[in-house]
Amino acid sequence: MPAVGVLRVTIISASGLPKTDLYGSCDPYCTASFEDGFVTVKTEVKKNTLNPTWNETFLLPVQNPTAQVLKLVTYDWNNLRAVRHAP
Repeated sequence: MPAVGVLRVTIISASGLPKTDLYGSCDPYCTASFEDGFVTVKTEVKKNTLNPTWNETFLLPVQNPTAQVLKLVTYDWNNLRAVRHAP
């Protein structure tokens, strides 16, 4: 299905990420994608921080604006798994 529009996504920051490294820090990056996996974009890795600031903007092609759901996930670069924390 061809794109019918473009969604501009700005990933600004995260705060209070859990400690995932042996040294009590995290090397986070964030991905943004639609749940259908059509396109995935990734921020830079921010080394040794639990409160990263990215301020990165991406353009994602939209195929179905009424059905696509945007998914944001933060990962630790060293562990290559999603970083989760309690609200």
